[in-house]
Amino acid sequence: MIINSSRKAFEVLRKKVNFLQEEVWLLTLDANLKLMEIDLIFRGTVNECVIHPRDLVRTVCSRNASAFLLAHNHPSGRVQPSREDKIVTQKIVKVSRLLEVPMQDHLIFSAEKYFSFADKGMYFPMSLYKN
Repeated sequence: MIINSSRKAFEVLRKKVNFLQEEVWLLTLDANLKLMEIDLIFRGTVNECVIHPRDLVRTVCSRNASAFLLAHNHPSGRVQPSREDKIVTQKIVKVSRLLEVPMQDHLIFSAEKYFSFADKGMYFPMSLYKN
């Protein structure tokens, strides 16, 4: 499956998530944006989940990914990014640039809707998405 839009990523992810607590998911992609793996990398509480770039990088590198997409759910149903969501996204974008493995997007989603940092033009001016 090719993940070339936030909508496709959302459709894949919402079938896997436990919406009772925050979960952070990583989609690793090959050079053609073909989905390689979907990994649950962190599980938190009902309203927070710590994301550490080190653990994300370990998974991206072990999968030999050419690109990746980060996503997490908000059990509250609100998908607007928090201040912390924006900060962690900036950190991970910087790390991805250093590694030269592009982060395509960071999705925040509920069962019915999602927010895409890439679709909003935040941090991803060179996204490979072809919307």
